Amino acid sequence: MMTHVQSPDQTSNPRNVMSSSSTLFASGSDDQLVFADHLETSEDDQEVIGKEPWQVLIVDDDSDVHQITRLALRTFSFEGRALELHSVYSAEEARKELSKPNQYAAILLDVVMESDDAGLKLVNFIRNELKDHNVRVIIRTGQPGLAPADRVYIEYDINDYVAKTELTANKLSLVVLGALRSYRDIMAAQELQKQLHKVEQESEAAKAASQAKSQFLAHMSHEIRTPLNGVIGMLDLLRQTHLSEEQDYFARIIDKSAHSLLSVVNDILDFKKIEAGKLELDEVTFSVKDMLDDVQATFYAPLHHNQQTLTIRISESVPGELLGDEIRIKQILINLIGNAIKFTPKQGRISVVLSGSSDPVHKRYQLEISVTDTGIGMTEEQQKNLFSPFSQADTSTTREFGGTGLGLDISRQLAEMMGGGITLKSIQGQGSTFIVSLNLGCLAHLSQEQQIAADVNSIILEGPLQILVAEDDKTNQKVIRAMLTKLGHQVTIVENGTEVEPALKNGEFDVIMMDYHMPEMDGIEATKLLRSKSEFLDIPIVALTAATSTEERDRCLNAGMNDFLTKPYTLDGLSKVLGKIGRSHSGF
Repeated sequence: MMTHVQSPDQTSNPRNVMSSSSTLFASGSDDQLVFADHLETSEDDQEVIGKEPWQVLIVDDDSDVHQITRLALRTFSFEGRALELHSVYSAEEARKELSKPNQYAAILLDVVMESDDAGLKLVNFIRNELKDHNVRVIIRTGQPGLAPADRVYIEYDINDYVAKTELTANKLSLVVLGALRSYRDIMAAQELQKQLHKVEQESEAAKAASQAKSQFLAHMSHEIRTPLNGVIGMLDLLRQTHLSEEQDYFARIIDKSAHSLLSVVNDILDFKKIEAGKLELDEVTFSVKDMLDDVQATFYAPLHHNQQTLTIRISESVPGELLGDEIRIKQILINLIGNAIKFTPKQGRISVVLSGSSDPVHKRYQLEISVTDTGIGMTEEQQKNLFSPFSQADTSTTREFGGTGLGLDISRQLAEMMGGGITLKSIQGQGSTFIVSLNLGCLAHLSQEQQIAADVNSIILEGPLQILVAEDDKTNQKVIRAMLTKLGHQVTIVENGTEVEPALKNGEFDVIMMDYHMPEMDGIEATKLLRSKSEFLDIPIVALTAATSTEERDRCLNAGMNDFLTKPYTLDGLSKVLGKIGRSHSGF
């Protein structure tokens, strides 16, 4: 039989009920039934009503012990929660009760019941069979000689051991208080562990989702860039042939459309890389004038079509060469100038001014670029969200001028990654000025050794090379053969990684250009195989990849490749990457 009594009881006082008794379990003791002031008991019983009580099980074959225990703990509360006392009168009954779903915080357990060690066997049942290591077990025995405390503590997983002859109401309250504190801490630790596990699971799920997204983007990049490589590569070659005026006009339209599509793809991929914190900047020496010439050439066709004027002025304070990520600086300029052209009416003017200040102490140069147009301008309201992703001045802007709304946000984040930023001044109907600040390295402040190291990538290799190309796409085979031939090199093409080693054994090659994705054996596997053999350790290998992620670049370099070229590539891109390889391998 099991009974339970819930404390506190508003109608009676245990001090009155037990006023005739001066002890709890021991007769003749001078200890009175009083509670120490520091115990966490309820001053106002109303505070604990409605809160879930602590569940405590009394296991004892003496009904008087149950009654006295309830009376002693009647006003006890801990952390604003009372006790709910449950009673069973044998170890067997306790086994049945504890086998049910429950959440007992503590057990007040007698030792001698059906047998001299019934209580101790119950402890083993709780810990070993039920696997319950949370509930706090307090042994209360009237015959401590049968089970000495030191032996019980060593052999059984209990939390306290007290003799009934020494257990006053005050001491019982202290024992229960300690047990509940211990139980609370265990449950809090388990809850924290659950939360940590949940956070870890959510983190793993987020990583998996991010990885899946990255893999999807890499796959989409490959699927889009591979055919674009054929389009842009062939156009690059076509426009260097003798075309009629009409043919050149058609070719320019195709080229513009292909680059517009490439720009959209690049914007989306760059945005996702920046968002994931995976975009890294290079720091190489570059000519400021050459960079601006490239940018200006990009806009020759739209400027001519719109009868617009683009002027670029470089302040005398700007060094001829700087150290930074030329490609990303170009990207910022192309975004800003492209927007200026887009939102400036025909016969309008766009001006670009480069200025800045030198910091000799830190060997840096604070470059400032302003891009001003005589376009439609913006209201203050339109300017507020201009640098937010996927945002444009309003929806009509997208319909009339197109674009993803990512360019300015990407440019802002790139500028911030370079230690600067972008600000805007605009008046509706008069035009806009974007001011970019970039913190770059200054060659004038570097040592001779640093300048030589920084200048490595600017040396272009001259002379014909024997180049082995592994590429499975038929169109891209034709593109790269035509480009390399135009650059004066001899080209041999194989269709996958398994054919590379036999080709190397049948001929002498200065460079291998290896597609990343190929059937049978991809470029990574083929490179690892070659680098595992001493005769192929020194031959330069360049990856041809449609992906732009840092992870893929790292995989290429870690596999033993020397550099990589991103599709779609151009004659100029091929020439430069061969120049970099040539400087590193000056023996050929």
